[in-house]
Amino acid sequence: MATLKIVSWNLRTFGDPIPPDVVLRQIAEILITHLQADIVCLQEIQAGVTTSGTIGSTVSPEITGALDALLAKLRALDPAGAWVYRLSGLNNSSRSKSMRDAYAYFFKTTPAASPHAHSDAPAQLAELQSPSILRVESGGQFPGRRPGLATFEVTASANAPPVPFNLISWHAATPCNTIGKAKNGSSSGRALMALAKLRDIGGDLRKDISGGHGITVLERVNPLPDIDTIFLGDCNYNMAASRADIVYENLTTHYQPCVSTFDHVVTTTYSADPTKPLTGSSSYDNIFVLRAHDSFAPALQFANQSGAFDFIRFQAEQLGGAAEIKYFATEAAWYVCYIDQYKRQHAEYGISDHFPVWAEFTIGAGSTASRNIHATSGADNNCLFHAVFGALDDNGIYVDPQAAAHRTTFANQLEASFAPTQFDTIRANVLSVMIEQYQDMPAWLAVAQNLLSNPLLDPTTVPEWPAMVAQYLAPIRSGRMLFVHEAEILAQQQSVTLNLWRADGGSYQMLPLNPGQAQSRDIYHCALHFFRYTPT
Repeated sequence: MATLKIVSWNLRTFGDPIPPDVVLRQIAEILITHLQADIVCLQEIQAGVTTSGTIGSTVSPEITGALDALLAKLRALDPAGAWVYRLSGLNNSSRSKSMRDAYAYFFKTTPAASPHAHSDAPAQLAELQSPSILRVESGGQFPGRRPGLATFEVTASANAPPVPFNLISWHAATPCNTIGKAKNGSSSGRALMALAKLRDIGGDLRKDISGGHGITVLERVNPLPDIDTIFLGDCNYNMAASRADIVYENLTTHYQPCVSTFDHVVTTTYSADPTKPLTGSSSYDNIFVLRAHDSFAPALQFANQSGAFDFIRFQAEQLGGAAEIKYFATEAAWYVCYIDQYKRQHAEYGISDHFPVWAEFTIGAGSTASRNIHATSGADNNCLFHAVFGALDDNGIYVDPQAAAHRTTFANQLEASFAPTQFDTIRANVLSVMIEQYQDMPAWLAVAQNLLSNPLLDPTTVPEWPAMVAQYLAPIRSGRMLFVHEAEILAQQQSVTLNLWRADGGSYQMLPLNPGQAQSRDIYHCALHFFRYTPT
């Protein structure tokens, strides 16, 4: 069975200062060679010096430049993995009295194609929703740095139905191992308990029902997600610390801990004291996966494979052996590696004070909405026609034997709709696609934008219009992937309502295309691929 390997790593004050080339290369080697990661979530990406003070504002250009440089290292080491990254906005406002930083998501789009893939790596990974910073609804306050969320879709093998999932990354507030409210208005324990207030995490909070006499009950404050959800990051609260059972109660009840548990704590940071070789100081970093609840059964399940990679110990073992040190080789070499790779706050050199933690998840069918995404052929970029007109073949895949003919019919009817008496029915759809297609053609892009914003303007009066139409239709006839706007045109041509499903936040949402028709069909959309779908 295919498995997804996810890494979480707090790269201490990444970007302050800008890491040198050698550090970026070391980070890339750890992620690719040692961890064989499919997705990497990085915390503590610094804000930089030229950013605004609001939550969600973008980091400074020099920070994105450093992340671009890290991406270049990953691509150079692993070109077949087709690495990309996405970056959230800042997770706190400048009015806060604590650090504000961002979250980076690096991932392989073709994990199985990589020569550095772990066993049973998935075929594809795609981003469905760009990273955003989570907020408490109705204007409520959250103590300290907020988590970031991105939505992905993993496809286990060719023609397998995709599994959408939310990936939530977090760098918790400080002070660490504390529940009470600190001077900065927050603490790690207080923030951990407040996670239930976030709609995309959900769960319960303890409520005092005794007027301060210590009698509490769990109260549901948000429903649990109906989409596979993985929560990870630097929680700044040791699972072996006092009152950890209270702090982690909501998470461990509804989410399975994968790296550290109450019974088995894995060290994830080093002490700042260089005189104590191979001595850890905390187990702050962890990964959690949403458990089954109500009618929801997860497609992503913990594969009982996880850990923390001690990159300083690894280098010390290599150096100690190479130097042929006779006694306590690793310990003797450890100090050299520690000085080189351990990173203090805003230090000029080093990688981090945290180890990367990782966990593997099997990719199954799950239940509820994700199981209802059916395997659909993508042959010849005709997935829309396979999803709408297809029937199950002997391999359990929806296939439309007449897909090529349906594409030709679609293109012919589309071309006929450019007649002045019919164009208004497709105007907004076509112009929206043209704007997407003509990003590298400024003159045509400006024409399409002007026509879309001025619906009474006759396109036939524009000199560029005939060439724009020809350039638009030719790739459709030759087999390019079709957009959602064109799926709506197909629905109009067929006099059918296409119910377009997609993952959005904590649930599956439906957008009716050409609503009100006697016949309807449900399809699912991710990136540019369409699948047959059966709603729950």
